[in-house]
Amino acid sequence: VLKLAQTARKHNLADVCLNTVSRLYSTPQMDVSDAYSKLREQILMCHPSSRKASVTDAARTQSQLRGGLNIVNSTNLEYFNDTQKAELFRLKGTFLQSLDRQPEANQAYSNAAQIGGDYGKNWYTWGDYCEETFRSKNNVSYAQQAMACYIQAIQHKY
Repeated sequence: VLKLAQTARKHNLADVCLNTVSRLYSTPQMDVSDAYSKLREQILMCHPSSRKASVTDAARTQSQLRGGLNIVNSTNLEYFNDTQKAELFRLKGTFLQSLDRQPEANQAYSNAAQIGGDYGKNWYTWGDYCEETFRSKNNVSYAQQAMACYIQAIQHKY
């Protein structure tokens, strides 16, 4: 069921994805990994870069980004393992970055690295953030941080 939701999201079939994920609410007991996967799909549906590009207006995109960020912020993390928690903080950073809340995005990526230091995907995403910030602000410290993040991503086989 979750694979169907993921495939629907990647093919920009938002209704199919959300309907598929909503079916899981009727499951009386759900494994923690399934609950995490369901949550992750719901969050990713709110981020435009996780779906194929479509023409949307800026207000709708901003609303979706805020909605995804609200889902992340309201999630109880106590049941998830460190890698899952790190991914949720990474997603938070991605949403904050898209909402142009740069210092908060940097902090979210930092939190993800502290929780899941061996989670290569976060290191790579944080490196992209630092590289983008370097290009826009021309601050060499961001370039150095980007390189350090990319090295960490490679070390953790991402």
